[in-house]
Amino acid sequence: MMWIMGLLCPIIFIVIAAVILIAKPKRNSLFGYRTNKSLSSDEIWNYANKIMAISMITINAAICIPVVCIVNAFVKDTLPIVFNALSTAMLGLVATVIITQVSINKKFK
Repeated sequence: MMWIMGLLCPIIFIVIAAVILIAKPKRNSLFGYRTNKSLSSDEIWNYANKIMAISMITINAAICIPVVCIVNAFVKDTLPIVFNALSTAMLGLVATVIITQVSINKKFK
């Protein structure tokens, strides 16, 4: 049962990214990849959200879930599992932002 706690963050991020990828939200002030550059046009907004969603799904599935599963196999306390899941997910978010921003800057100079 404790392994579910470790997988909660990566699964939530994957679900959020899937919703963004499928729903393709319009420019707004609440939801999506919102930077000054991504909000400057619909074309950049759509591209940024697509790249962000794909990156978030890939990173969370490829890195976060295996790392969390390995830690869950060896650690029996709840706090280290939750801390590991949160820190891995946050590193995944940072990587997602970097990948998205670099992609935007390459495509829209």
